[in-house]
Amino acid sequence: VEDLIVLQAENSLRPAGQPRRSSWKRPPHGWTKVNTDAAFQASSAIGASGAVIRDADGILIAASAKHTPNADALTAECLAARDGLKLASQQSLGRVILECDSLSLFNMMREGTGGRSAVYGLWQVIQELSRSFISIEFSFVHREGNGAAHVCASLPSLLEPELVWLDSFPLRLLEAIGSDCNPAVI
Repeated sequence: VEDLIVLQAENSLRPAGQPRRSSWKRPPHGWTKVNTDAAFQASSAIGASGAVIRDADGILIAASAKHTPNADALTAECLAARDGLKLASQQSLGRVILECDSLSLFNMMREGTGGRSAVYGLWQVIQELSRSFISIEFSFVHREGNGAAHVCASLPSLLEPELVWLDSFPLRLLEAIGSDCNPAVI
């Protein structure tokens, strides 16, 4: 439903026949971007989270993926954000932009309204993790600009429920990095 609302709003603002183009944009110099995404299967309540960390030059610093059973869509998105911030904190990063493609999560973080949410406990953990950085900002990106995090969320399985990459990255992730970046932007 959230995606339909965003698409309808975009379509009403975009001139007829002009396609929506969204790509990953690098953060300002001195900042690092943490893109997160969740994959969720409603029929089984099985989800997965993915996080990708890149610097201002678009260089991949770290990535992770984690199996998240028994989670609804918003909970899975919150788990992805939590895991992304944990990974960023472990990398001792100072200035971080947490970017997601969940409008609900973005609005909750930006407005500080998680205290009135069903995911209050996760919201508190995300707030606490946010304090470990010199500065943190929250950003929304359309799904097309979040392909790398989406690929990460597709990689965990029951046999490999938690994956972390620091120096060597899966080919599918590297391909996604190339496709969700507009060469003119990077």
